[in-house]
Amino acid sequence: MLDGTEPDAILVVLRDTSFDRQVPPELRTDLGLDDSRVLRVGSAGFTAALTPGQRAAAERHPLVERTEPDPDRLAPFIGIAPDPRAPDRYTAMLIGGDPLDVARAIGLGASQAVVTGVWLTARLTADQLLAVRRDPRVDFVDFAIMDGPA
Repeated sequence: MLDGTEPDAILVVLRDTSFDRQVPPELRTDLGLDDSRVLRVGSAGFTAALTPGQRAAAERHPLVERTEPDPDRLAPFIGIAPDPRAPDRYTAMLIGGDPLDVARAIGLGASQAVVTGVWLTARLTADQLLAVRRDPRVDFVDFAIMDGPA
């Protein structure tokens, strides 16, 4: 809309991840969110259709670490590790599926990825990183500090 009240898809990264794939009830109430506005939920936060006023309220909310536009409904990049020695190494936590299937979907072979349980760690190009963040099986992505090659 021209008046700036049209909701945008906004990624809301939470300070506290104990809500584990739920929008915190307090935040849901304070922002006036109903289920139809929540687009993606993970352990690190959620994407929702927020008006500019709701986004401003979210940015001031004590439960929220940060917000960012998220038109592609991306898994959060949380960057909890220290600054990486090699910024092309990433690790992704999956909420479902086989990490090697995700690796193959972005063009990686089994020898190019390290899988540990629900974690996929690999060297990724910018396009591969975006593809991983778009995959609905991925909960969040972080820098990887790896001792061995991937």
